[in-house]
Amino acid sequence: MIALKKSIPVLFLLLICGTAFAQNFSWITPNKTYLKLYVAEDGIFRVSHGDFIQAGVNPSNIDPRTVKVLFKGGEIPLYFEGEQDGSFDPQDFLDFYGKRNYGGLTTTYQASFGPTVQDYITNEFYNLYSDTSVYWIGWDGPNGLRFFNSSYTVTNQYGNLYSFERIHIERDSVYSLGVTTNPNSDYRYFNNEKISGEGWFWRNMFAPAGFNTIGGSFTIPLLSQVPANCTVRIFAFPNSRDSSFNEHKLRLRINSTDIVTLERDDYNRFDTTLNFPSTLLSASTTNSVTAIYEPTFQNPAATPSLYFDLFEIFYPKEFSFQQNECRITLSGNDTTSAFFKVIGYNSSNPLSIYDVTNSIKITNISSDSDTLFFTGKQNGDFVITNKSITRKPFRVASRQVPDLVSTSNGADYIVIYNKLFESQAEQLRAHRQTHDNFRSIKADVESITDIFNFGMESPAAIRLFVNHVYSNWQQPRVGYITLMGRGSLDPKNNKLNSNFYKNFIPVYGNPPTDGYFTNFNFDGFTYFHQVAIGRMPVYTPQEAQDVVDKIILYDSEPPQSWWKNFIMITGGPNRNEQIQYQTQSNQFVNQYLTPPPVSGVISKVYRNDSAGFITFNYKDSIRNEINRGGLIVNFIGHAASQDWELGLEDPATLSNGIRLPLVLSMTCYTGKNSEPNLRGFGEKFLYTPNRGALGFLGSTGWSFSGAGNQLNDFLFRGFSQDTLRRLGDLLKFANNNMAPDSGNFQVRNMINCYDLLGDPASKLLLPEGPEFVIGQTDYRITDQYPLVGEEVTWTIFPKNYGLYVKDCVIRFEILKNGQPFRFKDTLLTNFAFLDTASYTFSIDTIGNYSLKATLDYTDNYPDENPANNVITIPLPLRNISYTPLKPIDNSVIITDSVEFVGLNPQVDLRRNNVKVILQADTNRNFTNPLLNFSNNSVNGVATRVMFRIPQPDTNIVYYWRTNAVINGDSAGWSETKRFLYNPGVSYVPGNRNNSTSRLATGDSVVTLYTRYPGQYNTNSISGLFYNGTGYRLLNSPGQLQVKSYGNNGSEASYFILPGYQFFIDGGSYPGLNLIKARKLTGKLVEFRNFAMTTPQSSDSVLAFLNTFDTTHYLMTAISSYANPSDSLHADCKLKFKQFGSTMVDSVTTFGAFFTWAFIGVLNSPPIPGAEEFNIPDPSCPNGYCPSVATVVSSFLSTKGSLRFSMGPAHRWKFFEWNRLLPAGSTVNFDVNGVNTFGNVVPLYSNLSTYNLTLIDTVNSFLFPELQLTANVEIDTLAGLESPEFRSLYFKYTPPAEIIPDNYSFVKSDSIVNEGAEVTLSVKNYNIGFVPAGTVVYRWTANAYNGLAVLKTDTVYVPLQPDSSFTSTVTFNTNGLKDPETTIDTLDINFEVGMLNQQNDYYPFNNFAFTDIVIVGDSTGPSIVVTYDGEKILDGDIIRAKPDILFKFFDDSKLSYSLEDTTNIFIRQDGKRVYYNFAGQLNPAITFNAVNESNLKVTVSYKPDLGDGSHLFQYYGADKDGNKDTVVNNAYVSHDFAVRNLFNYPNPMMSDTYFTFDLFASDSPEKCSIKIFTVAGRLIKDINSPAKVGFNRIYWDGKDNDGETMANGIYLYKLILEGGGKTETSIQKLAILR
Repeated sequence: MIALKKSIPVLFLLLICGTAFAQNFSWITPNKTYLKLYVAEDGIFRVSHGDFIQAGVNPSNIDPRTVKVLFKGGEIPLYFEGEQDGSFDPQDFLDFYGKRNYGGLTTTYQASFGPTVQDYITNEFYNLYSDTSVYWIGWDGPNGLRFFNSSYTVTNQYGNLYSFERIHIERDSVYSLGVTTNPNSDYRYFNNEKISGEGWFWRNMFAPAGFNTIGGSFTIPLLSQVPANCTVRIFAFPNSRDSSFNEHKLRLRINSTDIVTLERDDYNRFDTTLNFPSTLLSASTTNSVTAIYEPTFQNPAATPSLYFDLFEIFYPKEFSFQQNECRITLSGNDTTSAFFKVIGYNSSNPLSIYDVTNSIKITNISSDSDTLFFTGKQNGDFVITNKSITRKPFRVASRQVPDLVSTSNGADYIVIYNKLFESQAEQLRAHRQTHDNFRSIKADVESITDIFNFGMESPAAIRLFVNHVYSNWQQPRVGYITLMGRGSLDPKNNKLNSNFYKNFIPVYGNPPTDGYFTNFNFDGFTYFHQVAIGRMPVYTPQEAQDVVDKIILYDSEPPQSWWKNFIMITGGPNRNEQIQYQTQSNQFVNQYLTPPPVSGVISKVYRNDSAGFITFNYKDSIRNEINRGGLIVNFIGHAASQDWELGLEDPATLSNGIRLPLVLSMTCYTGKNSEPNLRGFGEKFLYTPNRGALGFLGSTGWSFSGAGNQLNDFLFRGFSQDTLRRLGDLLKFANNNMAPDSGNFQVRNMINCYDLLGDPASKLLLPEGPEFVIGQTDYRITDQYPLVGEEVTWTIFPKNYGLYVKDCVIRFEILKNGQPFRFKDTLLTNFAFLDTASYTFSIDTIGNYSLKATLDYTDNYPDENPANNVITIPLPLRNISYTPLKPIDNSVIITDSVEFVGLNPQVDLRRNNVKVILQADTNRNFTNPLLNFSNNSVNGVATRVMFRIPQPDTNIVYYWRTNAVINGDSAGWSETKRFLYNPGVSYVPGNRNNSTSRLATGDSVVTLYTRYPGQYNTNSISGLFYNGTGYRLLNSPGQLQVKSYGNNGSEASYFILPGYQFFIDGGSYPGLNLIKARKLTGKLVEFRNFAMTTPQSSDSVLAFLNTFDTTHYLMTAISSYANPSDSLHADCKLKFKQFGSTMVDSVTTFGAFFTWAFIGVLNSPPIPGAEEFNIPDPSCPNGYCPSVATVVSSFLSTKGSLRFSMGPAHRWKFFEWNRLLPAGSTVNFDVNGVNTFGNVVPLYSNLSTYNLTLIDTVNSFLFPELQLTANVEIDTLAGLESPEFRSLYFKYTPPAEIIPDNYSFVKSDSIVNEGAEVTLSVKNYNIGFVPAGTVVYRWTANAYNGLAVLKTDTVYVPLQPDSSFTSTVTFNTNGLKDPETTIDTLDINFEVGMLNQQNDYYPFNNFAFTDIVIVGDSTGPSIVVTYDGEKILDGDIIRAKPDILFKFFDDSKLSYSLEDTTNIFIRQDGKRVYYNFAGQLNPAITFNAVNESNLKVTVSYKPDLGDGSHLFQYYGADKDGNKDTVVNNAYVSHDFAVRNLFNYPNPMMSDTYFTFDLFASDSPEKCSIKIFTVAGRLIKDINSPAKVGFNRIYWDGKDNDGETMANGIYLYKLILEGGGKTETSIQKLAILR
């Protein structure tokens, strides 16, 4: 629809708009309730008591005298009915004058590559963002501003009975970016400011009839009958130019009268106001205004066009009511009053008159019949309503704004969001606060708009808010601004069909720039970032959730290898540009990414056009590289807003998961994020869930190669040299470094147009230091099942996912039973990314082992996360499967009976319940096995199963597999093996059909014969299918497509073929483009471009078409116009028709913007969907319509392969293959060797001699396995039919398979005393294919102090297949038991191997284990100590120089020697008594090894003791660690005294003992006891030896005569003599019988 608007004269409008209100962000009080009023038209608006209540505000608490209406931060007058009583009563109301939100005065700048300078100013009727104005009602405080009530009257009448009213006819439906003389070279229209010719227009007019006329209609029933001059204004802007002068002509018509023809030259605008008489208008009929575009271009091939904007008419409108309303708008500056009369008045209706210019409410009126009289100023704008005012704001809401102004606020991070995304904004804010420790807040865009632009939608509000935060909030200043919400370049849905017009967070400029919001140079036009900013262009809450989820999940990602990957992609339409872009990319790689500190890994996907301008299809490469993961993806090339040169069209096709890169899209358009009718390329990267990108940096407009390369350089410099990781900081660093050169248009454009899509605070995962990582699979080990004593090399592959370091300490550890057993430290130097470190070791004891490696063991990098620096792997020492051995996979059985052989599990068959299972079938799924064998009585090293094939058939593949069940637990099915039955396939080379040449029975040579599908694993076949007789190349669905559109930017033409695409861009290849493609394969044969500028061009096209035959496709596209231009001649068109074209006759010129796409085959009818032709049409974008032709067909693959794996081998023989080779095809073989470390080494390539290929010179010991690849190919130009691979015939000799029977050990004894001799034997088998030559048998024991070699036996007699050998060892156990234990289990290891470079089929099972128990002394030793030949008690008195004898007894049979002095010793008074002093024997103590029966050792000790108490401690430990201890406390005195003289019993009957303690340094010389009667008569004299200490002397109760003494009381005297001293003591005794 056309908008018909009536309004006041422009001059008066400018006066109203000129009323300025100072920007004061404190105009509104935070957290206080206001009414927010939304107005979208001009007029008097009434707000009632009920409106307050409806909005949730109780008016009873409001003093109406304080009510205020605010607009743009300032107070405007209102009229409040009933306020005088100070009470807001139900019948009270207020009136105010409101107006819609006009576009207003708008500056347009010159379209220039130089400085941004003003071109012209327009007074826009429509606002770019919203037509809604916002008014605010507040209360409290002083009284509000009111309309002045005027009852003033005058008698002089106003001079006219009419005023001029504006009719504005405009429809915004198409947007022009502004002037460009050539879209391929004149890029001025990519200025972010509004430039010449830019803006919303009604229509793009073209010259052809039907497209060159525009107009509008209107009715004016109040047209004054007094003739007057009217005006009409138009605005239009040329969209093309010609060499002729004033080539643009625009004829204006009012109703049926042409009033003028206007002319303009080149790009000069039409902005003209014309006069015409009002008599051309009609008050009774509909009027029309029309513009007709009639250009006069000299170039007939040109497409003249003109953007038309508006009509604006001023006509005289009489003073009269219409529908009870009248608007009189007067111009001029005359403020004197005059008398006005208005007809059509109804005196019975209410009346209000407001002069909204002078803020007057006119109250003194009069009337006569239907005429109203009033007095007003002659410059007034009178809004007269002759009825109750019912106009209300279309929305009234109560509103409180948060405090975003206070200088006490502070933030590092701010999310500016639309309330639709409040939940997601809070999640992101909280994440930044907890994860990054940011002071983070969120601010909704409505609050920002309310406070900083008075509620009027505009991007300026956000800029003012961020500036206020930056300048006034607490330090440190805000660092990051995230805009959560998509913007729109069509926020009012002018185009009507815009699917994404909603303006959640507004954008500035077209192309838009988000840098505008964080640059505070308000007088400049270069928006370098003073605060890092990014936008999340989300359109739905789900999109917002998906983006926030990706951001949060990204931040929590554990270290991964893709952190070090950098994906560098380049394009270019021609070789020169391709080389230029690759050079730029390589410079970044070599300068910033591969050297330290980044030391990155580079994946290059470079577009390279070979001769003939063929572009390799790098689409899959781009997608695959991104899917594998990269920290940064950098693209340099050309692009549209939806793709990278067709290399990647839809990020939703990616599957990179959380491996989210920062995408640097250094090309045009891909950063678009506010297009109203589509989602931009970069947006899709961001909002697509579970894939895409963390952030996307791309241009919203053009990208210039030079300045774009400079921006790219600064981005990588900031990343590499300044270690910047946050996305916003990278862009801020780059554009701030470019800002000094922003006088250059290209530099300024790059700074402004490159926007970051994503969270600017998101931090790239590559750390700012090293990040060491070792995964649990990052290793290689030479033997996963090592033998005891076998040398094993463990190689780990540590990774540094962070920055380069000079060195890193790695500790290798062997753990036994989870405890450290052995370790080695290794210094890894120059650690950049991926590295290797190795540890060679051997296991010398049986046990539960594991290996552990720790990166940065010494913690030299404390900031590095140690959580993933450790790898621990198990190290099993045996096999528990029933392992298949015979027949060899894919081998041929020449009899109808087959023997299956499998190796039994290496578990104790006597102690475990073991069952082995074997199945055979003709179905690889074993749904109904022909053989289902199981055996619960397993013995020996192998189980053999004989099977007779029920119905032998040479065309059937037989499958077999094995399993083991141990104690109810299944080990799992083995890999499925296969064999064929074919008695005639084995032959002597060169004589395949001679049956007499069959190998003799028992020959160990194995024949492999592969010819059927079931003999190949799925992953070994690529690009082939089985047709019943062999493998042929696949026919795959494919597509040929041609797009004819143009040759630049988003208007690019292209050809798509299987595996190739040809992108016509950069202004290349104008005219006609043809491709010859193979019909069989879809492959490109030849590309030709014909400029079509001369009459000979058509002949050249015909000559090229004559080279086609029915095996080719013809693909045709016009990419752009040619100037000058010739046409296709009749004979050439006829030739196109022979290919099926039905539209070639429409191609009349190549000098216009015609598009033509066609695909055909010679002498074939038209292919549906394979031809389209279009001419320019205004309904198409920019007026140009693309043409697309598509053919979907089946195309033959050109390459395929089959892979075969053979071995291990004892000796390689030869192989042959059978194939069918049509002309132009090959089936050749590559042979690779696999060495013992698993490394693949090429041996032969491209072998073509199919009937005999000898490989007997290949060293099978160096390469025990071979990999063969059959390459099936067809020549892309000459091949007509797929070759066919039919079979492979391969001969080799498998090796021996030697294996000891782990449970055939025979022992002379299982439990022996230490020192005893023991004999063991074990059986060894060869169940392989050839004799085992020289065999080495090695016996070892895992002794407590290391590996002990018991015996090594080399047997030179070959061990024949299916035979055994018993190995025996006899050894003494002395020294093998751990002395720390009484009973020690000794692990015995047996290992068998072969010398002379012989392979073993399964090397992991060449060992066996058993053990014996060595019993040590379980009884502890005993100690006996005597002092001068006697034992003492604690506290006993001993001599000062006693003879101490320490005897050590042990029940074991082991002998003791001087080596055992460590465990047998004496401590005196807390100090050890050493046997030696400084290498000399201690004379006081003597160690004697006795070894007689149980007495093993005596120790003689003769100390010289001083007076007082002495502590003696005697220690002894036997060889098994058993211990005994004796402790004595003794007393020494040099006095000569008797203490404690008694006799017992006393009274005595028949005998008694005299006891006493002697304190002396040595024994007395004489001791006697004399017994007396109480009268003093001596009756008994006893002489007895005495000693120091306790003494006990016996008396039998008889006198000196031998007579028994009578009852009574007696006296006895003890006399001791020694050392010249005598000591006596007297006591009594009684005899009572």
